Amino acid sequence: MFVLYTVDLISVIESHRLSVHRYADDRQAYGSCQPTVVNNFMSRLSGCCEAATSWMGSNRLQPNPDKTEVLWCTTSQRQHQLPTRPLVIGGCSVYPAASVRDLGAYVTIPKILYSG
Repeated sequence: MFVLYTVDLISVIESHRLSVHRYADDRQAYGSCQPTVVNNFMSRLSGCCEAATSWMGSNRLQPNPDKTEVLWCTTSQRQHQLPTRPLVIGGCSVYPAASVRDLGAYVTIPKILYSG
């Protein structure tokens, strides 16, 4: 029943040109972009999160900022181009993480090592 109840949320996410991964009561929005338009992608992601939060509020659901994570994936040569500012979701700041848990598995992005 929960899947039927939240099926419209998928349309909200897809309307922002993002893809959705769903498992049980978990929803993940993801997408990709060229390094030159990462700020535009960040704005699109923020807009999607705000629209999803609004949809949830109108459907008597509440997002859980403690379980919300942002992970940027790129090559080590492009890591310096990634945004470091937080994604604001429902008034809460969600900073990019170096590691996230997805269905029990941890996904980790290695840190750039600089030699001096």
